[in-house]
Amino acid sequence: MVKKLILVAVVASLMVLLVAATFKDKTWKGADFPYIGAFFCHNDDYVRFYCTEEMHRFYYMTAKDSKAYVEFYVDGVRRGVVTELPANKWNSKHFSIANWAHFDLGPGFIGHEVEIHFRENTKVGNVYCPENDIMIKLLDNSLATLWKNVDSTTYCDLDLFAK
Repeated sequence: MVKKLILVAVVASLMVLLVAATFKDKTWKGADFPYIGAFFCHNDDYVRFYCTEEMHRFYYMTAKDSKAYVEFYVDGVRRGVVTELPANKWNSKHFSIANWAHFDLGPGFIGHEVEIHFRENTKVGNVYCPENDIMIKLLDNSLATLWKNVDSTTYCDLDLFAK
C-alpha cells in the first residue's frame, strides 16, 4: 500500500512538472488572455492595445537586475527607436502582489493603437539591446487586442504566478 502511494505521488509530481510551463510562443486575441500579465523572452514578442486617457501606461518587471528595451509601434507604424526601461527585477512573487514599475506613454499615444515590442539581442538604430526577459502588465486587459508570443517557463510559469 505504501509503495502504491509513493508511486502515485511520484507520477503526480512528474505530471505537474511536465504539464506546467509547456506552452511556448502562444498568441491570444484580446479578451481571451487569461493572465494578469505576460512573460516575453524573445525579441519581437509584443502586446497590442488601444491607448486611452484612462489607459496610457503599462507595468513591467525585468528578469535580471539590469535594463530592458522595448520599441513602440503606433497604429502599425514602427517608430525605429528603442526605449530603455530601468532595471526592476521581479521579486518572484505572484503577479497580483509583485513589484511592478509603471511606464507612462504620454499624451502622444492617446487615441492610437499601440504595440509594445520587446527587444533583446538585437540592435535598433545605434542602440544594442542585450538579453533581459521582461514581464508586462496592462492596467486593463480588455483594451488589449493581441498578446503575441507569450511564453511560460519553469522560471516564470504563468499558470502559477499570473492567474
